[in-house]
Amino acid sequence: MNANRPDEKKPELLSPAGSPEALRAAVAAGADAVYLGAPGFNARAGARGFSAEELFSAVEYAHKYGVSVHAAINTLVSDIEMRDFLSAVRMACEAGADALIVQDLGALSLIRRAAPDMPLHASTQMSVHSLDGALEAARLGASRVILARELSRGDIEYITKRSPVETEVFVHGAMCMSHSGQCLFSAMIAGRSGNRGRCGQPCRLMYERGDGRRQSLLSLKDMCLAAHIGELRDMGVASFKIEGRLKRPEYVALVTSVYRRLIDEGGGPTEGEMRDLETIFSREGFTDGYYMGKKGAHMFGMHRDNSDTPEYRALLSRAKALCERPREEKKTTVDMSFYARADERARLFARAADGRKAIISGDVPERAKTRALDTETVRARLVKTGGTPFSAGEITIDIEDGLSMRLSQINDMRREALIALADAAGKKSTPFTMPKLSPTGGRGPKTFGVSVCIDDIARLPESVASEARIIYTPIEAAERNAAIIAALTAAGRTVFVKLPRVYFDREKGEIEKMLARAKSLGVSGALCMNIGQIAPVRAMGLLARCGFSLNAYNSYTLEVLKDMGAAGVTLSYELTLPKIRDMAKPVETELLIYGRQELMITENCLNGGRGGEGCSLCKRMRTLTDRRGEKFLVRGEFGCRTTLLNGHVLYMLDKLSDIEGLGVSLVRFDFTDESPEEIERILTDFKAGGGAKPSGFTRGLYYKGAM
Repeated sequence: MNANRPDEKKPELLSPAGSPEALRAAVAAGADAVYLGAPGFNARAGARGFSAEELFSAVEYAHKYGVSVHAAINTLVSDIEMRDFLSAVRMACEAGADALIVQDLGALSLIRRAAPDMPLHASTQMSVHSLDGALEAARLGASRVILARELSRGDIEYITKRSPVETEVFVHGAMCMSHSGQCLFSAMIAGRSGNRGRCGQPCRLMYERGDGRRQSLLSLKDMCLAAHIGELRDMGVASFKIEGRLKRPEYVALVTSVYRRLIDEGGGPTEGEMRDLETIFSREGFTDGYYMGKKGAHMFGMHRDNSDTPEYRALLSRAKALCERPREEKKTTVDMSFYARADERARLFARAADGRKAIISGDVPERAKTRALDTETVRARLVKTGGTPFSAGEITIDIEDGLSMRLSQINDMRREALIALADAAGKKSTPFTMPKLSPTGGRGPKTFGVSVCIDDIARLPESVASEARIIYTPIEAAERNAAIIAALTAAGRTVFVKLPRVYFDREKGEIEKMLARAKSLGVSGALCMNIGQIAPVRAMGLLARCGFSLNAYNSYTLEVLKDMGAAGVTLSYELTLPKIRDMAKPVETELLIYGRQELMITENCLNGGRGGEGCSLCKRMRTLTDRRGEKFLVRGEFGCRTTLLNGHVLYMLDKLSDIEGLGVSLVRFDFTDESPEEIERILTDFKAGGGAKPSGFTRGLYYKGAM
């Protein structure tokens, strides 16, 4: 790959800044932009982070070198936290942050109202993995979407070339086993929410798949797309992102310097650069498996501590030098116009390239007694901008003949103009007006109905179907049970098909065909599991309801989903009952009270399939067992993906008194492997207010919540 053409806009190199020290390292190593956590509400709560004072200093420092600052404020936010969240947004606006990274749909809508001039970037936690997702994020007000790490190069190119907003792509660093924003594993087993910035990383532990061998079944190697930088640039990707806000400054400096060279010079990484990247941090090497569309066992690995090796210590010493390498301050071009007339004070007009202006008045010129003031003499004084963050641009001089001025006076005028421009630079804050926090909608109905979601609708007893206001079944199951669904809808039952949590643009055609066939069977609509699914479903004349995976965590998100056309919303599994009670409900809400909660959706097969013996196992449940003997179920999904389910069944049938008064419209039962007889018994227990609890049941997070 040749070096960039002179007229070609280079993509942004975006580096992590988990601490002030890491920020300085990123700047020194050549980052175009850094991303850091705004205090209190960012997806890396474990990073060193920035205090309010440090945030202002960080922005000022970065801007001095022409480096943009993206403030990550990308966690789910509850109603009671929203004012504090918006105060953190105000702080980022006042500090001069150049963009905000946001996950929560309700928070995004409020920021759009409070600071309409602030660029918003849809976090990778928003699970944008399709063009429809990018289009919806743009409609909601995002100016950039951070694409899912699981996309192939074809997927990235397809979205980037058609997206109305910029795309940002991770090119280096850690990868989650689950699609980002779709993992509840840490929250459910340890009370530490990934959606709230406190993931305990249970995927980095060892698991056993039924064969007695403990393996790193959920731990992916770090991504490295160093060999594909030219290709991504040619696609039009706006920003290349390096993961690592939990990493030390030396890591940030080294990785940034390698990608800086690749962007500037073109070509691929050298053997030495790849060796350095692997030595500073890797998990048994790197992978570009998702990007190349080659998934499988080769993508998995664990980190091995090499900090005591001579190679690591030598590299760390070199990386420390990179952290301290001086970087030339960014110079802003200033155009100047100098005017001198008899009987008038001399004037200097200065206009910086970013629009800042200054007008300085000097003394009244005198008539020259010997040598008159000339153009070149004045120009020689005005171009002297050394020691300032400015460089002289176009200089216009208009002097009446025969006038004289002290040259020190011209120097003073230039200095005053540049000082005025520099002072104006510190006023780059984005206007912010605290919005009125009054969500629309009441507290919801006093009584609730029943909805049922079942993996195989053929197992649904008629007695249960007759009790359910809505019946959900996966869209693939609808294909297998067309006659049953047609009979149910003909009998007046309301049936919705549940869409996959993830499908890429190359798979959309198949989904649309299945939706069309389901519509012909009389289904009322679809349970949408991603923001990109609502508009296409409604365009087909079907009702759209939203699943738990849209992370409806506050009243404002419910407002957004209603405005998008949702007829109902399943509430986040991470909410506590008091938070649910206190939410305004402008749209019908559903609450899961029985079933195995989905903990993650994986692009890599957890059943050991991918064309081998394990593929047949997707037809039935398998288990993963952790170090404590806890078992989790694995279910095959559309597109050879898998879902990890909680081995413990959520059971709230004996807690209906706690659910009454929450204002939910429907309580949901999710059935996976239960027999028809078990399903009938469970509904009977529900009517009786409780029954025989399943072995090892859970209350989820409804009472204890998650950090």
